[in-house]
Amino acid sequence: MKLNAKQWFNFHHYFGFVFSILLAWVCFTGTLATVSYELQYIWDSKYRGVSSEPFEKVNWVAAENNLRQQYPGWQIHGGRVRPQSYLAGEIYLIKDGKTLYVYFDQATGELTGEGSPSRIASFLKRLHANLSIPKWGSIIVTATSICLLGLLITAPFVYRKWWQGFTKLPKQKLNAKRSSWADWHKWLGLTSFWFVLIMALSGLWYFYDAVSKFGQTKGPRGGSAQIEQPAEQASLLYLDTILTRVEEARPELAVTRFFYPRNSKARFVAWGQDGTILIRERANTVNVDVETGEVTRVIKAQELPFWDRLDHTMDPLHYGNFGGLEVKLIWVAFGLILTFLCLSGMRMCYQRIQRHNNGRFGWLGLWGWVSLAIVLASIYLTLQSTMTERKATPPYSPVLTAPQ
Repeated sequence: MKLNAKQWFNFHHYFGFVFSILLAWVCFTGTLATVSYELQYIWDSKYRGVSSEPFEKVNWVAAENNLRQQYPGWQIHGGRVRPQSYLAGEIYLIKDGKTLYVYFDQATGELTGEGSPSRIASFLKRLHANLSIPKWGSIIVTATSICLLGLLITAPFVYRKWWQGFTKLPKQKLNAKRSSWADWHKWLGLTSFWFVLIMALSGLWYFYDAVSKFGQTKGPRGGSAQIEQPAEQASLLYLDTILTRVEEARPELAVTRFFYPRNSKARFVAWGQDGTILIRERANTVNVDVETGEVTRVIKAQELPFWDRLDHTMDPLHYGNFGGLEVKLIWVAFGLILTFLCLSGMRMCYQRIQRHNNGRFGWLGLWGWVSLAIVLASIYLTLQSTMTERKATPPYSPVLTAPQ
């Protein structure tokens, strides 16, 4: 069956307008999440690296030595560094059920400050990834990719001779007229088509993953949460020794994230980058026994099956975290454009509906109000979960003591 222009427009309207508030919110929070660590960098100096000189490897050993001197009695649970050297690394400490994030300079290991898990990056991650809604949140968020894909498919049929639009800048500035909004909507939609395609396809991948894992209980990293007392952990290896074993197993691997296990049955987990392009850190994994230092498993990104390799490529593509600050800023710019497309489409629909209906609130429709309710609920739930301090399970790691 061949659809006419009006029918294609109705489909485009349906995909873009029915859940427009939720779609715009997901796009906007994703844009902020892309630079969440940079926002922290601006907010507080403890999130900033202090060294301006280039370096080859993260100085985890110096950071651990500084922690042993300044935080005796605490245990290291894990740590992470971002690809950008101007950002401080972070190590997670646990003591008496309390979690503390300690930040350090990646090059020197110098400690730059401390803080609770409640921070900008955590807030934005929860808000964008699953709206802080248990079970259904990630499905709701990723399902918006279906709307994006529908908009991409219908747009060329709505915008006649769209290929000529690349060279035609909008003739008028944004004003109250619907035609000005339509001009900018079309032109920005054309120029950002490639970006919307990336977001739609990666979002669909996440949607499939969320649906396939729906109802599964996510356990803690490093095994079950069975508690083993620090008295039984006197012979456990410190971070410097374990990372030496990791380096021996994979000399080319730059460790960017690690976790101590929860108990003696599980293993230390190290993730990192080995120069493979467009891959997230967990694609390269090394497991180490924290009692003996034996390397028990090695996973290399180059040896992954095709679908596993593709799965590990989605995060860098979706968040633009693969080419430094410049790529991130490009992702932010087009993320804002995508948010504007959602809002401008909603405005044009409002102006169109107002011609026939002067109601001030009814134009949103049932699903529009449902979307607004979801957005408001997500803000409340995320604020609540971010500010609530949970009791942490002690890791199976040595209790920090000052070096001899």
